[in-house]
Amino acid sequence: MNTTDYFDFTKIPDFNLHIERSIHDYPFLIEQAKYYGDCFAQENTCVIDYGCSTGKMLEEIPKKENTKYIGIDRASLLVAGERKGAEFIASDFFKYEPSQKASVIFSIFFLQFLPRNKRAEALKKINKELESGGCFIVAEKTHYSDSRLENITNTAFMQSKLNNFHAEEVLVKANRLAKCMYLSTDSELSEELAVIGKPFVFWKCYGFTATLVIK
Repeated sequence: MNTTDYFDFTKIPDFNLHIERSIHDYPFLIEQAKYYGDCFAQENTCVIDYGCSTGKMLEEIPKKENTKYIGIDRASLLVAGERKGAEFIASDFFKYEPSQKASVIFSIFFLQFLPRNKRAEALKKINKELESGGCFIVAEKTHYSDSRLENITNTAFMQSKLNNFHAEEVLVKANRLAKCMYLSTDSELSEELAVIGKPFVFWKCYGFTATLVIK
């Protein structure tokens, strides 16, 4: 068993199915994110999904007239081009500059792979791109500040993964992800997001949290 490599999402045969099997209640999270995104999307702005992977969520979100829908990802999971009312661009997050303000910005399990100094830089960039009154929707794995609760939650999560994966698969992935994820506690995440606006947690399952921040 080789656990020395970083986890490579591009080598997953069916990425969308893999995520659904990996994160309990993931489909409901995405439905909520799309609903909030649709409610906050405004004409003459753009809706951006950073780290959009295959682009499935942005393809499915309801589209409004005179609103641009843009998915950004640099991984080979993304097929660049236009489809279902959205434009998908293969680009590094820090190099992409939108041509107009965004009323909605998504980051679904993307920020957690940025080191601390890069996270702060990323949030400043997002704040700059976001229209006043717009929203930032972010989901990522988090830690509880209470060690006992953290241990119980993480154990329950691992047990749930055994319903969909073999024990060796779970262990190998956990080891590889530990080398490329930079996780926060719930309170640390709230403090980080406060540079944009007031954060509201709208979904939580095991060690995963989704937050909506209104600028």
